[in-house]
Amino acid sequence: MSLTLDDPTQAERWAAFARREREADGCFVVAVRSTGIYCPARRPRPENVSFFDTPEAAEAAGYRACLRCRPREVPAYRAVVQRLKAELEPGQLSEFVQPIFEHLCGQLSSLELPLNLRGTAFQLRVWEALRAIPPGQTRTYGELARALGDPKAVRAVARACGANPLPLVVPCHRVIGSDGKLTGYRWGLERKRKLLELEARINSR
Repeated sequence: MSLTLDDPTQAERWAAFARREREADGCFVVAVRSTGIYCPARRPRPENVSFFDTPEAAEAAGYRACLRCRPREVPAYRAVVQRLKAELEPGQLSEFVQPIFEHLCGQLSSLELPLNLRGTAFQLRVWEALRAIPPGQTRTYGELARALGDPKAVRAVARACGANPLPLVVPCHRVIGSDGKLTGYRWGLERKRKLLELEARINSR
């Protein structure tokens, strides 16, 4: 059964936990009735498991945090969302930030947000072309240059990708080298690989 985090069933959450799916990190916590802890280091029996949306909910039900996993140290993207919830006016989170959170949790394959990008005319054209790459697909720098009508502008395209001020929303992680290898991602090639894998899994459902 595929993971559906907008309204996850108990079976789907158990499957995500059993497979240690990274995109589910921070989207719910696992509590074990037989030990009284949540986020267990070892896999418990499914009949002993309860699921909660947050560590706070698990603790309110009487469970203690696993000292080894330290589930209170939530993933960075969840911490950002929690901080923004306290800072933004009601309605702003769901309109602008919540889609990003849902994308990182594996719910949305693409992000359609209003942007106010500032750059050179060429950079803006490249960033627009990046947003046109479908989720789960990739393009080479050369393919982008040809799509922009300037096949010789491969290096200029690469520089524009490197200057992208809004990674994820402007998906420069979908651009790869001419040999098919992951290259040129200033936030780390491992993160680039995980983003591409996440989008591929969403599209395969």
